[in-house]
Amino acid sequence: MAIATITEDWQQMRTAKFAQVVQAGFSKASVLPNHDVFNAAIRASAGRPGHAGPRPLDLVAVNDDWSVYVIGAASLAVASHDGETVEIDDLQDEDDAKSRNMPAWAVEYIRERDDY
Repeated sequence: MAIATITEDWQQMRTAKFAQVVQAGFSKASVLPNHDVFNAAIRASAGRPGHAGPRPLDLVAVNDDWSVYVIGAASLAVASHDGETVEIDDLQDEDDAKSRNMPAWAVEYIRERDDY
């Protein structure tokens, strides 16, 4: 379940407009989506031929160190201290997520992924 969702045709949006939209829509985030999240949103909106258009960008988890966003197939954590972007699927295991102080959502996501 998302904390907040914004649905837009991201490929039709300029960077400045993206910044305005996410600032207004993700007030509970510890850090707003960065350029990596914006690029993932553009790719998701592009979709497959004939399936382009609006896609939801979800804020799914927040703690003091990270905000986690889901767009299409990408789950991206953005660090509040330096803006680093981590693809949740690139984390090795639960311990990797915990050592980075990722939100509980990310740890649970990895646990479920690894159970398959």
